[in-house]
Amino acid sequence: MTTATMPRYGPEVSEVQVLHRRGLIEYERCRRSILYWAERYVFTRDDKDMKTPFKPLIAGELSVEPKSLAMRRPLGDGKDDYLRYLTLLFQLERLMLVPKSRQVRISWWAMAMALHVIQFAPAQRVAAQSKKAGDSDKLLDRVQVMLEQQPKVASYIPWPKWHKKMNLIRISHGGMTGISRLEGLPEGGDKIRGETYSMVFTDESAFQNEAEPAYTAIMPLIEGGARYLGVSSARAATYFEAQINDNI
Repeated sequence: MTTATMPRYGPEVSEVQVLHRRGLIEYERCRRSILYWAERYVFTRDDKDMKTPFKPLIAGELSVEPKSLAMRRPLGDGKDDYLRYLTLLFQLERLMLVPKSRQVRISWWAMAMALHVIQFAPAQRVAAQSKKAGDSDKLLDRVQVMLEQQPKVASYIPWPKWHKKMNLIRISHGGMTGISRLEGLPEGGDKIRGETYSMVFTDESAFQNEAEPAYTAIMPLIEGGARYLGVSSARAATYFEAQINDNI
């Protein structure tokens, strides 16, 4: 008895189309869950490691379920779970102050949060403020590393086009009105005052002489719905210490 070939219904779907749809679905997962994206597609660069310079920002056991985007395990003492916890907080809170020590990748993590804002939403404007303009551009260099590594990890995902120059990264979401920007700024309230940022990140705030006037200039943005993320190494008798201890 010969088995008849079953008829095909509907148009055939090519492998390219399947991969395209898979990429769109994965992009949407990354947009909805910062942690899902951060623990799968964000890489840092360790210039001291000549063999494997590119490393995951958040290593260890994955914590986000792909289909539901729910947490698949509790966070605790697992590898890099402190970064997972901070990422979950960032998705929930508009104002975060994070004391840090060296070699724990907090500045890398903060720049990843800034990247998520401009990469997955159009018409966003984010500031990354450090003591000097050169320091701010080095922060943007870290974002460039992340942008360069994403398609190497998953080329099928439709990552948006981007361009970097001194103290500026532009990401295109289609058309001039869809461009999002990450701007590197030196310290100072005058660099923020009167501007319309959707997020401001301040790096090493405790070492900025103009930390207080900068934060005063940022306050109207926060009250208007913008995010603020400040991180710094420890330094006594500074405005950042007063912020952390709620003494302002």
